[in-house]
Amino acid sequence: MRRRASTQLFEREAAGDAPQLSSFVEELRRGSSATGPKLFHVTASAPDTSTLPSLDALYADPRRRRSRERDLGLTWRARDGSTYRVAWIEETEELYAFRHLDRDGRGGGVRILGRIPAARVERELREWPARCGADASYEWLCRQVRRLRARPR
Repeated sequence: MRRRASTQLFEREAAGDAPQLSSFVEELRRGSSATGPKLFHVTASAPDTSTLPSLDALYADPRRRRSRERDLGLTWRARDGSTYRVAWIEETEELYAFRHLDRDGRGGGVRILGRIPAARVERELREWPARCGADASYEWLCRQVRRLRARPR
């Protein structure tokens, strides 16, 4: 059920159903949606920069499935025109990007961008709200994460 609700959210967002999206997210957070339980409880474990074929594969790890998740934007834009949702998983400290399906049916994959402690996400990615949605914002995010991984804590 949790995966189904998440998939519906991404399909609505990709279709440009923005007015209803915020109410759908609120329903999922409260757990009152008929489509399933709260959206922001998930789990995972994979090495940094791993690629998974789907959200189902990401949530196959029970730690990801049961963990809280922090959303870091629904529309990160890549230079090639693809868009991503980015979120951080509390229990595994993983930052991941889900590629939205495009008109040709490409996408749906998940990339683990890295493992980053909560304090570093807050401190060193604090510009994300201003960047998300801009052209090449996904590349900006990937550069920031590479810098974080290269620097000691």
